[in-house]
Amino acid sequence: YVKLKCGVSKIKNLVENFLCNPESFKQDPTPCRPNCDPFLVTVTCIVDPGEFYVVRWCEKEKRERLERTLNKEAAGYTIPAELLTGQLYAIYSEETKKWFRGVCGQQCGIYQMGNGSPEQLYSFTFIDEGCQETIRSTQVRCLPKEHAVIPAMALSCTLNQHFKRMPFNGEATARFRQATRRSPMSMKIFGEEGGILDVDLSQVPCFGEENYYVSIRDALFLDRTVQQAPMFVRSPVPPARKFKAK
Repeated sequence: YVKLKCGVSKIKNLVENFLCNPESFKQDPTPCRPNCDPFLVTVTCIVDPGEFYVVRWCEKEKRERLERTLNKEAAGYTIPAELLTGQLYAIYSEETKKWFRGVCGQQCGIYQMGNGSPEQLYSFTFIDEGCQETIRSTQVRCLPKEHAVIPAMALSCTLNQHFKRMPFNGEATARFRQATRRSPMSMKIFGEEGGILDVDLSQVPCFGEENYYVSIRDALFLDRTVQQAPMFVRSPVPPARKFKAK
């Protein structure tokens, strides 16, 4: 219950806690942790609406804990004598200045700075993010067994119905990026094929917002087929009655 004397910050806190776990308000009034719904996700990497990656919101704490451990210890791990394709390693990203877990791909070039020694470049897939990046061989470390046995947290997803590949232009991809910036999002799964999930995403209504995405898939579909179709979908309201003269 919200009283008139409750401030905006108090109301926002109540709404956020309720969205995390509505059931907790029926039994326990203590604040809940936002890790209870396996269908709340964060979009971590986007190629286009037909190929993107998400991580479950309920694994947020575990993912952050692993990231903190790697950034604290990975620089001191053993340097591998040889990089094997398909092997899991700890890798350092020059772009983000952080350590991650990554699966080694093919050798893709040579890196050399001035008169320094040349280094081999390898393509790596970040299993907890979904993205790919070229990593120097000197920025790779052997991953301890206790970290290697943790399952990959990034899930490969598509908005393409029945996994039928559809071309998306740059504008559609940009709008998809904009629509999925806010976390968490609710994910509905329709099927799985070859390790890829056929899904739809919707935004969790946010305090003070009149517009939100009820279905990302429907919004993109309408935008691709109807001229000037709205990207945002309003909260469901009864359609206005139209009268016809007799």
